Amino acid sequence: MVIGKNKRHLSDQESSVLISISFCLITLIYLIQEGVTNIIYLSLITLNSCITLYGMFSNSRRAYSLYKFVNLFIYIFFILANGVQYGHDSNVLTFSIVFNEFDYLHFQVLLLIILIIFNSLYHIRVFKHPYITTKSTKNISSNKLIIISSIATIIILAHYHFNLFQLFARGLTESMMQEHAIEVKESSSVASDLLFSKIIRSFPWACFVIGMLGKASRKKLSLLFILMIITVFPTGLARNAAAMYWIPILILLFSKQLNGNKFILFMLISLFVIFPFLDNFRHFNGDIKLKLSLSYLDSMNLDASQIFMATIKTNTITYGNQLLGALFFFIPRSLWSTKPVGSGHYLVTSNEGWFTNVSMPFFSEGYINFGYIGIFVFVAIFALMCSYLDDSYWKQKVSLQSGYYLIILGAIIFIMRGDLMSSFAFTVGISITYKATLILCNTTNKHLLLCQNYFR
Repeated sequence: MVIGKNKRHLSDQESSVLISISFCLITLIYLIQEGVTNIIYLSLITLNSCITLYGMFSNSRRAYSLYKFVNLFIYIFFILANGVQYGHDSNVLTFSIVFNEFDYLHFQVLLLIILIIFNSLYHIRVFKHPYITTKSTKNISSNKLIIISSIATIIILAHYHFNLFQLFARGLTESMMQEHAIEVKESSSVASDLLFSKIIRSFPWACFVIGMLGKASRKKLSLLFILMIITVFPTGLARNAAAMYWIPILILLFSKQLNGNKFILFMLISLFVIFPFLDNFRHFNGDIKLKLSLSYLDSMNLDASQIFMATIKTNTITYGNQLLGALFFFIPRSLWSTKPVGSGHYLVTSNEGWFTNVSMPFFSEGYINFGYIGIFVFVAIFALMCSYLDDSYWKQKVSLQSGYYLIILGAIIFIMRGDLMSSFAFTVGISITYKATLILCNTTNKHLLLCQNYFR
């Protein structure tokens, strides 16, 4: 705290408390206007809001962290959206189920327990990160980054028959496909989709990130950026993929401008502005609408809390079968005929739903695998992982290795929303690409040097 002649500046903690209380009051007033009248539910919502908002705005020296993003997800998906859906008495799921007042109260009590466990274990610091020597950026060849990025870009363009329109707009309607002479591709297998969309398409992105972390020249970074933006343009990606690729890029490019609490405020606004905007391209017919309405909270896009509630209400437990499917996602169904489908898909089909491409929140994955014990185990593991990774990144700031942290940071909202099988496969796929790029571009790689000497 600094005391001047006539001015007293708020400390970081006091500022965090003030912002949190302000947002809590706004949340409470907004939910009352949306039809929530139950005093107990409002009290639980207010308490949970205070915990998550303080987690989001505390420690402004860390402008971003896994901890802040987890709290952001919980606040939007499990508090705001849940409150609006309760007030409107709506069902945003794709199967018939009736939620009563007890279901909503039970969910907020469970959420309070989850928040207490998560915050307690996160701040205990059970695992101390080891000292890691910063790897020299001089061992990375910028020319190799450009070559790899160029080759990957050509492969990606060839995959789309060199039609840039299809790269920049996903989910084209049939009329748009015909208008731009785009061939309708046959549906590919999960294995080939993983290879292309999660690995090959990630190479230009990985090359740019490594170039940024490796302090490549501005000229070479400009070329790498152009190649990256061609292959992973936000409107050409699913929203979860857009977040995974572009959150790390925003951090690398604008970390100085988005310092303090600016970054988390930007993310909060993005969930109500950028994400709804990208929704235009899920079924793109040429029309673009800018949606700024909070009605987005009462839609299938924010079904996470009701999915969680439905999993508990229907007592859907698979005793670890869904977890096996996520861990061994890379095994094709042709070799594993009984391979589990995504947890959201499983819940919907079990209840005769009409649309199966839905999410399954990470904590709900705990329940669908092992019941209530699974929830608390998943929360505990998640809290310890976030604590370890956040400390490792912010205390060490390892240059090239910090790319892995940025990958997880970009994926954390996707992981939290689920399902686990899809988010885990995507995160592993991009991490493999990043590791492969580091190996290929390392000028001191012994295997590459032996190959170069052999062909001389």
